[in-house]
Amino acid sequence: YVLPPLSVLVWFLGGDSGPAAFGAAAWALQSASFVPTLTLYGRSPWLALALPAAGALYAAMTFDSARRHWRNEGAIWKGRTGAGVE
Repeated sequence: YVLPPLSVLVWFLGGDSGPAAFGAAAWALQSASFVPTLTLYGRSPWLALALPAAGALYAAMTFDSARRHWRNEGAIWKGRTGAGVE
């Protein structure tokens, strides 16, 4: 999700235009495929351009959840701890 916008950003900052063309195309295709869902829920189609940010945020939250699980801290926010932890 994040690589296409990053390639466009690198091109914008003076990088090679070849990867940016593929990045722009990929970003446009993923955004276009998300527009029907946004339309179904009555949201603006322009929000599809934020899909890479949503994907990155979701990935970060998933990794944080896994990190908390590995450290037995998964349910601390609920006032509970993992098995065997007091």
